[in-house]
Amino acid sequence: MESADLVRVLSSLQHRANSKNSTSKFSWDAISKIYQNVTGQELDYDTFKTIFDKDPSIKNLVQNFSSYGITIKTKEKEPPTEFGQKPKVDNAGAVRAANNVLQQPG
Repeated sequence: MESADLVRVLSSLQHRANSKNSTSKFSWDAISKIYQNVTGQELDYDTFKTIFDKDPSIKNLVQNFSSYGITIKTKEKEPPTEFGQKPKVDNAGAVRAANNVLQQPG
């Protein structure tokens, strides 16, 4: 798994959210589908954490991640989630986001 591919996907999602003045939060299922559409490989929490711990450029793109999903750093800040509450994630936009990433120049 290439961290450069992950940076490309996360950067595209960040750009998309910033252009819409919105936050960017995805479940692992959604982010994995996006990543798989771009690279042909799956992405899960453990794989992401390994890459996150090794590549400082990814830390500049990620606000937070947990077993529920990932929040990408954007101009708009995600409101804090109450303790124990499962965060809301943008699964509906996963396909559109994947298509946008695929159309980005490499």
